[in-house]
Amino acid sequence: MDGTNWSHGDVVVRRGTWRGGTYLESPVRVVEDTGERIAVHLAEGTRFTFPPGSWPFPTGLEGWEPDPSWRAPVVAPEGT
Repeated sequence: MDGTNWSHGDVVVRRGTWRGGTYLESPVRVVEDTGERIAVHLAEGTRFTFPPGSWPFPTGLEGWEPDPSWRAPVVAPEGT
C-alpha cells in the first residue's frame, strides 16, 4: 500500500482479481484501517459488478446469477 489510510465510514471498491485482471467489484464501507490491516463491511444487498473479460465462468458472473448481490449478513469473530 502507499501509506494512505482510509477513514472509518469511507466507501471503497473491493476488487476480486484473477490472472492480473479484475473480475468482480463491490463497494464496501471501511470499518478500520490500521495500515497493517483493513476491516470492511459488505452490506446485505450490495450489488456486484463484473467487468468484461475472459473469465473462467461461463456467464462472467462467477456463480452469482441471476441476482449478483450479497445476500448474507457477516459477523466478525470476537477479538478480530
